[in-house]
Amino acid sequence: VTNSPESAVAMVDLVKGLFGTVGMVVNPSKSEAIVVKNGRLISENLVLSDGSTITSIGPNDQIRYLGVTFNDQIVFDKRKFATALEKDLKNLVTSPLLRGDQKLNILNQFVYPKLVYPMQTTPVDLLESAFLDRVDMLVRQAVREICSLPSDTPIPVYYAPRRYRGLGLMRVSWEALIQHVSIASRLSHINDAHLAAVRDTTEEERVCRAKLGNPAGQNGRAIRAQLRESEFQKWTGLVQRGIGARWYKECPQVNSWVSRKEGLSSSEWTNALKASMNSMANRATG
Repeated sequence: VTNSPESAVAMVDLVKGLFGTVGMVVNPSKSEAIVVKNGRLISENLVLSDGSTITSIGPNDQIRYLGVTFNDQIVFDKRKFATALEKDLKNLVTSPLLRGDQKLNILNQFVYPKLVYPMQTTPVDLLESAFLDRVDMLVRQAVREICSLPSDTPIPVYYAPRRYRGLGLMRVSWEALIQHVSIASRLSHINDAHLAAVRDTTEEERVCRAKLGNPAGQNGRAIRAQLRESEFQKWTGLVQRGIGARWYKECPQVNSWVSRKEGLSSSEWTNALKASMNSMANRATG
């Protein structure tokens, strides 16, 4: 990394000389340069002292660095993101080796973390709400299959805290914004003129908080907890499916079976979930 094409040429010549002392060579025809001027990728080949040329990447050529794809700006490949998630969800749903409660834990511990990094590295304006809502819908569909839940299961049940008998899933449309709130908050404490010139962290945090409904939490964990609590309140307010749900908050310790089925068979665990949201089929008698 240098601050000018001339410095880059000098550095390459220096490296070629050092490699030559140990019998190694640099092949310019197999090398490429990334030339950035005023924050934009430009095509400007490097001509070395021996007359050979290193071609530069153009503004429309994609680069992948540290897991991030970009050309003259970061590229968020929605198709690749969704396809990878669908593949993971399909493998999880169809696995015959895991129980339902185990699949839910794997979803939270292994599948969701793979989604976080792309959301962290993608600018907020590229994370479209409609796309994130679609991703959340894919996850809910998978969870319905895993837990054998009815298709009309209320959305708040999926995101309410597990200690209140909710499923405690990560909501991607929240998490994308929460991650940027956390990042912007951390970066705002860094006194760096270059960072301040390219990223308005105060405005980024304000916009993300506004989209989340201006939660009072100061960090990601507190914001997430507040949003989950809000979903539980929505659940308790439902006319039919919310009947009795408010009592689940009175003694959270007895709700641990949602995460660990604790002696219940798989069918008993599934039926307990359905009973918690008043979704059990009633058999008429008489």
